[in-house]
Amino acid sequence: GALPNSPYRWDLVPADYVARAVVRLALEPDGNSGTYHIGCARPVSIRQMADFFHAEGLPLRLISLGAWRERLRDALMADHDNPLRPLAPLFLNANDGKPVADSYFSGQVPIMDSRRTRARLRRIGIEDIRIDRDLIRPLIQAVTSTAAWPMTLSDE
Repeated sequence: GALPNSPYRWDLVPADYVARAVVRLALEPDGNSGTYHIGCARPVSIRQMADFFHAEGLPLRLISLGAWRERLRDALMADHDNPLRPLAPLFLNANDGKPVADSYFSGQVPIMDSRRTRARLRRIGIEDIRIDRDLIRPLIQAVTSTAAWPMTLSDE
C-alpha cells in the first residue's frame, strides 16, 4: 500500500481521552464557560503513520500525491465496491477542480490551538496525550481486521 507524501499532520485524540476531558471540564466550577479545543501536543505526520504501520508488519510507501491519486482512481475503476469509494470526492474531482483534501495535503489547514485547553486539563489532572505506536496499534488492528483490508491500492 501507499500514502501520499505530504506535510499533513493528524491531530489524533482517542475518544476515551476526549470523553474524560469533556466530563472533567464540565464538572469544573467554571468549566461551562469558554471554548475548548481538545487536541494532542504533537500531531502525527504521514511519515510517522507509515512507520507505525510498518512496525506492525504492514509497510506503506510514501509516494507523490499525483501518483497516489492515480492509484486511487485505478482502484476505484477496477472495483466498484472499493471501501474508499465513499471518500473519493475528498481526493478526486471529476470537474478538474481542486479536491477538498488538497488544502490538507499541502499543509494549508486551519490549526485548532489546543494549548489553553491542554494547560487547563493538566491543572485538573489530565496529562497531554502522546500519540505513539502503542496507542496506534489497536487502530491498525481494527482497520486490518475488516474485510476491506488489504485495500486495493496495492503495489500491483
